[in-house]
Amino acid sequence: MFTERFAERLEDADYKDLVQIRWQLGGLHFSQTQQVFSRVQAKDAFIQGLRGIRYLGKGTYIDCALANMTQEITRSSSDPRALRFAVVITDGHVTGNPCGGVKVTAERARDEGIRMFVVAATKNVDETGLREIANSPANVYRKDFLAVDLSGNKPVIQLDTIDRIIKTMVTHTNTLLYSWTL
Repeated sequence: MFTERFAERLEDADYKDLVQIRWQLGGLHFSQTQQVFSRVQAKDAFIQGLRGIRYLGKGTYIDCALANMTQEITRSSSDPRALRFAVVITDGHVTGNPCGGVKVTAERARDEGIRMFVVAATKNVDETGLREIANSPANVYRKDFLAVDLSGNKPVIQLDTIDRIIKTMVTHTNTLLYSWTL
């Protein structure tokens, strides 16, 4: 539900008649295998694909997921001005590194211009693993982002996490706008 709420809150916008924000989303579900549930496309199609996700099994090959994500994003983006963001939801616990390791594959993603936010799936995390994925500075791309709080009687989707990430993404767009107009 966190991911669906996140997608629903992304709104296309125009800023000062100079920059257009047109959100395109893609999604990858992973464990020891990776499944692209949505190629990069419009929000409604992404949400439709998201609703079809089924449990893939135990284990987490985060490095393979990052490599696959990087390939999907770079394949889909034809506009060189497009900003590339990824929101990686994981606990950071790695059960294997068959694709070169998290640090290496995260660096490859950054080399392709992908800015990666990392959101803890729950409070049981490997913080070092999460920070290896996140772009720098970690206080922007990792912070204390949490998808769902399970500490109460029922799971609570952390809308504040969603809003802070979207605000940061839009701020990057505005920074780009001002660098173009100087």
